[in-house]
Amino acid sequence: MRLFRKLILVLLWLLFVAMWYRVYRITTLGDVKDAVTYLTAITATYGVLVTVWVLHNIAIYKRKGPRKSAPLLTFSAIHDHLGSYIVAPENVRHKQAITVTVADGQKVFSETVTPR
Repeated sequence: MRLFRKLILVLLWLLFVAMWYRVYRITTLGDVKDAVTYLTAITATYGVLVTVWVLHNIAIYKRKGPRKSAPLLTFSAIHDHLGSYIVAPENVRHKQAITVTVADGQKVFSETVTPR
């Protein structure tokens, strides 16, 4: 079994070398130039996009200051988009994990207790 695996591995490496030799034989200097130009253009475009994104985030930081906490979202609806009544006690608004169950047409939010 070990010999069979080694034989397969050697055959795969020979195939890999053979395919690269074929690429070497049929590739022209123009193909190489086109590939280098394409890779350079893609890398430059990506660099410009990342730079613009970083500058955008720096501008937001300068305008608003550092983020001290997660934004608090207020939710005052008593019905969801499907018309179900929502029962959401205040103590689950700041929990990391909650469970939503539907009982008698009402959505009930409760804290999820995960076993450790």
